[in-house]
Amino acid sequence: MNLIKKAQFAKNSLRNLIDSHFFSNTGGMLTYKGIRYFHCESNIMYIIEQELEKLPNGEGTLFEACFEFGQQLQQQYGGKDFRRFIGDYFPALGWGDIFVSTKNRIEVVSIYYPWTPFSSDSKYTIFRGVLSGFISSCLGKRIELKKYETSLTDMLTVKLYEL
Repeated sequence: MNLIKKAQFAKNSLRNLIDSHFFSNTGGMLTYKGIRYFHCESNIMYIIEQELEKLPNGEGTLFEACFEFGQQLQQQYGGKDFRRFIGDYFPALGWGDIFVSTKNRIEVVSIYYPWTPFSSDSKYTIFRGVLSGFISSCLGKRIELKKYETSLTDMLTVKLYEL
């Protein structure tokens, strides 16, 4: 399911973005404008979502925390071209091959989204929250990618969109 496949939409890899100094990789620390990242396997997203959903308003709190991070990320970025940033940044970090459409409504489609046995129960709260916050900050109005659809074939595709 998670085999390496040729991207259709993403133009950059993590290596490209490190080489172009978009990301910094110094002393084994990966950073983007002061935000530090760490490598982890894909189950962690699903486990965090699953465990926080057990708490009162856990899902809503997680969404809002991720929304705030998305806003902070956009402020670090400083630009307004969310389609380009999302298409460069998220695929390089392993979130799949991403396409953003603004034709009739804002939609974010991730082909090759990281699949695990936990995927079928996920509401993609972390991904939806970060992207919602980032796009909202770019547009200057609250956008919530509350709806999602998934397709599971030989890969996992996740489509997020506004209500």
